[in-house]
Amino acid sequence: MKKIISILCIAIFLICAGCSKKPTEKEINNYVGEGMMTNFRLLFSENEHFVNEVFINSHLPVDSSQTVSKDGKTYAKVVSDKYESYSALESAVKSVYCSQASEKLLKEKNFYADINGSLYFDMSSDFEKSEGAVWNLEKVRTVSVGNNEYVFSIPCKAGKKSSSSEFKIILDNNEWRLAEVYTK
Repeated sequence: MKKIISILCIAIFLICAGCSKKPTEKEINNYVGEGMMTNFRLLFSENEHFVNEVFINSHLPVDSSQTVSKDGKTYAKVVSDKYESYSALESAVKSVYCSQASEKLLKEKNFYADINGSLYFDMSSDFEKSEGAVWNLEKVRTVSVGNNEYVFSIPCKAGKKSSSSEFKIILDNNEWRLAEVYTK
């Protein structure tokens, strides 16, 4: 009886082993190692930080009792251990986004200023909040792989709508960076 059960177990194992789906040629060509996937997840997490807490949906915490007037605007001192100066904020942005995306973000959505070596926030700034999306970074998949770029797709949920969006990382000055600022 034990012999029959052993033979059945082996037979079931062999049958199941042959049932595994072989990867398609597209899946093989779009393979991305765990190192690159981790790199993308880190860049994307920083993108979420910049969108939700620094530039688009909100701003860094400020001390409204420490204000300065400059060029007809009122600035409040930023209270942040992460960004003690404007150059620290600028450097962090450039470590996440490619040159063009960094320049665009720092030009169009920048409500911060370097005043006497400290980081200040323009209190008259108006935010265009993006629709709050919840991204599922555990289900990232590779869409395409090129010489100096990768395109990934991430499922997201915004309100009652579910969809997925594509994100590109490119090799910029020998470092992998997001090609754009992604808001939703």
